[in-house]
Amino acid sequence: MARVSATDFQQSVGNYSDTAMREPVIITSHNRDRLVLMSVEEYHRLKQFEEERKQETDKLIRPIS
Repeated sequence: MARVSATDFQQSVGNYSDTAMREPVIITSHNRDRLVLMSVEEYHRLKQFEEERKQETDKLIRPIS
């Protein structure tokens, strides 16, 4: 996973956008991880996974009628 300072990111948005299509890019500020840039496909994959896990959890805690 790539890691870049916010200043470097601002100076090379295009390059880091291209990188984010292949792997997430962590953007740091004052040596602290602040943001993650990723492709929309990866974002949708994570949201789908999150929704599936929520549905599984809901099934486990739903009272039996």
